Amino acid sequence: RNDSNPVKGAEEIGYSPAHGTQFFDRLVSDMANDVLEISSSAALKLYHAFKVGFHDAMDLSEDVVSLTKKKDEMEGTTTATEGDIQEEEEETLVLNNNQANHDELVVSRVKVNRTTAICQRTNATLRLIMLEEEQGQQLHDTLIQMADAQYEAFEAKNKAKKPKIRKEGGVGNNDNKGSDDPHFAGKQLSNFVDWVNTREGEPFTAIVDGANVAYFGQGHVDYLQLKLMVETLENMNENPLVIMPQKYTNSKFRVSSKFLQKLTPEDLEIIEGFEAKGQLFKVPALCLDDYYWMLASVSDQTVSRNGTNIDVPTDNDDGRWPGIRPMLISNDQMRDHKLELLEPRLFRRWCSSHIVNYSVKNNKTEISFFAADFFSREIQGNPTPAPFSLSGQEESGNGATAWHFPVSDWDNHERLCIRIPYH
Repeated sequence: RNDSNPVKGAEEIGYSPAHGTQFFDRLVSDMANDVLEISSSAALKLYHAFKVGFHDAMDLSEDVVSLTKKKDEMEGTTTATEGDIQEEEEETLVLNNNQANHDELVVSRVKVNRTTAICQRTNATLRLIMLEEEQGQQLHDTLIQMADAQYEAFEAKNKAKKPKIRKEGGVGNNDNKGSDDPHFAGKQLSNFVDWVNTREGEPFTAIVDGANVAYFGQGHVDYLQLKLMVETLENMNENPLVIMPQKYTNSKFRVSSKFLQKLTPEDLEIIEGFEAKGQLFKVPALCLDDYYWMLASVSDQTVSRNGTNIDVPTDNDDGRWPGIRPMLISNDQMRDHKLELLEPRLFRRWCSSHIVNYSVKNNKTEISFFAADFFSREIQGNPTPAPFSLSGQEESGNGATAWHFPVSDWDNHERLCIRIPYH
């Protein structure tokens, strides 16, 4: 509260003023640098803290309900008799999307519109917080280092193996033929980035994890399914680039130790078609394709983009799917990479703004997509629109800041919304 006493010791650690709305905004802003989300119990504690501090300004009727639960069920037991069962009251915050007055204190569980990113309670618009330029460079440098480390591990593993005679005439021998240069993989990855940034033509707006798409729901590499993905993206006015391990473009290759796949003439024709249109990049043997499509998603595409912004706004005239470009088409959860790659906040920013998941339906004749986020799942504060006068003109001055907290055990688009009026 602006009329409250200063918090003891706050000024000594740099908070001035040490009370009121400005103090709260600075405190949460600093918190957002260290905390990604809170729990539902923490959200409830925050609510009750505001209830105590603003007891004359809060109406509980819309925000909290009490749930009655049997104590033995809460504890996960089934041995209690009917007479032993006790009931406990448990409070929970309920959704409240009713629009608040501009001078109303808001401490509510809200659901943010997933396509407009607008909080109906405060009319604040949440932001999609993307990687900054230096963070993108950090991603690039880390992937180069990881590529070299992975390549060195592959080479050591191959040298430790004894050569095997194969009945298929040596199928796969070239798949594991590497280089004595310990930086081979990093150099190949750097060459790929240089190619993406210096190539001419239309910029790529969709990067396709080729192996993931071709193998999705199959026990083999299905080029017809990959072709369906590319054609679907083209019909959405996207320009796709397929990243594919070189191994899977050979006429025959091992999918597993027990399964040798031989590509059909139709498969080979699809590959040739991708190559003819400049839509296929083959990842060299012993190099991990994941690093290639991850880097492609944040590449500058300097020459082809020519300084233009290729992101798609929500109100575009072409009917295109709005969002960041290039988008990355993959169902890979990247559990193997995220801990090494970036600190959790940066990894979440990259994933949420670029990755688009998909499903294949109707007997492999239709692909549906699950869009990348339109707003970031992290604590953020955004201004609420200034109030309007009776004449319909916007009054001078900014609206108060609305803070939105992701809650780990709520739905993905739900937030704890806190807005303290400035006056």
